[in-house]
Amino acid sequence: MSIVDNFYLLAHDENGKPRVQARVAALGLAASVLAELMLTGHVTIAEQRVQPTAPPMQSHVAGQRYTPPPDPLGHTVWDQIRHEPNRHQVRTWLGVLAPTITEAVAVRLVRIGALDQVEVGRFRRTTRYVPIDRNAGVKIKAVLASRLIQADPTIGWSDAVLAGVLHATGLMADVLWQDSGGRGRRYLGEILRDIGAQTPAFIDLFADTEAAVGDAVLSHRV
Repeated sequence: MSIVDNFYLLAHDENGKPRVQARVAALGLAASVLAELMLTGHVTIAEQRVQPTAPPMQSHVAGQRYTPPPDPLGHTVWDQIRHEPNRHQVRTWLGVLAPTITEAVAVRLVRIGALDQVEVGRFRRTTRYVPIDRNAGVKIKAVLASRLIQADPTIGWSDAVLAGVLHATGLMADVLWQDSGGRGRRYLGEILRDIGAQTPAFIDLFADTEAAVGDAVLSHRV
């Protein structure tokens, strides 16, 4: 699964309820979409602003055009970014994407057979998206936690970036709840430093996500 799909399953429990504030989960999903577009070379972050890049070209009979992101959701967000005349800051885009991103990702997961759409409530019916495999999130969490605690050197970019978004949204504590010796947290720190050294734009994304999450939590308490 993608970073976005994995984050969704980690941010929601077996009953489809968010493990954190709904706004926080949405900001994490928005950050995950941007992260995927960064990994595929469709956007970057420069001076804290999200900018479209020139991804690989694909040939057509009538000429050439940029290869769009393979995922429809990523394609939609990429179109929004590249057609926006102003280069908005990361936090602006997180705010723009957050209100609709949770539903969009849930619908996609229903389409691929990972979630089931159910109606709940006796008098006031609401829609909830429940994992087909009730242990899907637990499995993802267990694998990621094990790789971090064991300092697995083969962790790839997708898992490393996912860990960064989880850390920024406060969900890493749930992943590493058995890390009594702190080895997983130390290795996570190493991974994030390596990411920052190779692609500083990801550190900007994580930092802005964490700041947006902090504001969301604070406003919820007020």
